[in-house]
Amino acid sequence: MQSKVFEEKELLGRIEKLHSVPYWKTMDTLDKKLLHYLVNNEELTIKKALKLSSKKLTAEAIRLRFQKYMGLGIMKKVGNFKSAKYIFVN
Repeated sequence: MQSKVFEEKELLGRIEKLHSVPYWKTMDTLDKKLLHYLVNNEELTIKKALKLSSKKLTAEAIRLRFQKYMGLGIMKKVGNFKSAKYIFVN
């Protein structure tokens, strides 16, 4: 029970941080969808982001979005090339 409360509080903290990002209000729907997925699941891959995208985006287009998120300090890359995962920065 107590761990569940802790998890909920941690999730709310991540969501609050996400919504305080300077460009949050001007981000498009896909940016918000990807970032909410990241907050709720704590990691995201290029492959999963492509599946979440209903548009026909390339892996390079997703990578560019991820670079933007890393520049904003809300995501960091772990691993190399195809095994790379992107995690939420608390």
